[in-house]
Amino acid sequence: SRPPERPSDVLDVGDVVDVRILALPEGDEPARGLLEQEPKAEAALVAMDPQSREVRAMVGGKGIGAGRFNRAIQARRQPGSTFKPFVYAAAFASGEYSPVSICLDAPRVYRDPWTGKSWKPENYGGRFDGEITLRTALTRSKNLCSVALIDEVGVEAVVDVARKAGIRSPLPKNLTLALGSGDLTVLEIVNAYATLATNGRYAPAVFVRKVVGPDEEVLLEADTEPVQTLRPEVAYQVVSLMQSVVEDGTARAVKELGRPVAGKTGTTNEARNAWFIGFTPQLVAGVWVGFDDNAPLGRSETGGRAAIPIWLDFMQRALEDVPPHEFVAPANIVFAHVDPDTGKLAPPDHEGARTEPFIAGTEPTELVEDGTPVDRGLWEDYE
Repeated sequence: SRPPERPSDVLDVGDVVDVRILALPEGDEPARGLLEQEPKAEAALVAMDPQSREVRAMVGGKGIGAGRFNRAIQARRQPGSTFKPFVYAAAFASGEYSPVSICLDAPRVYRDPWTGKSWKPENYGGRFDGEITLRTALTRSKNLCSVALIDEVGVEAVVDVARKAGIRSPLPKNLTLALGSGDLTVLEIVNAYATLATNGRYAPAVFVRKVVGPDEEVLLEADTEPVQTLRPEVAYQVVSLMQSVVEDGTARAVKELGRPVAGKTGTTNEARNAWFIGFTPQLVAGVWVGFDDNAPLGRSETGGRAAIPIWLDFMQRALEDVPPHEFVAPANIVFAHVDPDTGKLAPPDHEGARTEPFIAGTEPTELVEDGTPVDRGLWEDYE
């Protein structure tokens, strides 16, 4: 059938419809609106100040009214790749890895010692890139590298980092944890990202600052004193990698915000959950999109496609009058100019070289060999 050309093609007098107002009437110009369809999918959003942990905004789903199910704090959903930063944090905390450590992105079969079953994880899109640095691996959200890391550092180490960051929900004790197989609330993973954003300082989320009685007695006061639960330099290295996710990876659309942002997309199997959690030094926000019955959202409905537009629209308004700030490195971080393919020290004029953060004492000392850098070629956006 032909697409409608005028309202009367689809509407009758007396119909009650949802309309988004595009422009109010002005002078001789009539109001302009856009027909809206009642969405079937749900979404949730939590935004908080990472320093004070005060919740600035929360949306638990569509619709209004008391007594509704709040998906931001009551629903637990698989976070997918948004859990990967805690795997990388555990790797950096072990002292055995840095942002330029090499990971082999290639097919491999694991025998999970916790389940006793064989498992062959796959990358989103089915592509493997061979030897790549950990920065590249998180930027491209390589599943194989995350599984290799958790296999090396251990599930318990990853769980410990997640707990220190603020995740309280039960977590699976097997290798699938690397790909976000545990069920979390939007609030707790946003708060855990706030721990990374503040260089490893944890504090609980704050909804109410203080309750004062009629006689001025303080009945309730939030405890907002942060506790250093993760090493500052470890948290900063992870944040640095998450900035590359925005600059060069699966969250490039977020660059439209026009300020330093770190974040991570997430998409679970069959696109049943789509996520983006991102932050500036002043505000952390997380968005989840999915169906209440855990049905697939549809082909290609990734975190980048389904969640980022919501996140970006919110953050553009929330930070409209807030000046941009850079993420500040802690004292124990040193920077070195390195070749992105080998992780070795590179001269300033070395093609493709970048400045990487290292924990003092772990920076590379070997110079890259003379010659043309490896051509890494073109790559697509992978979750």
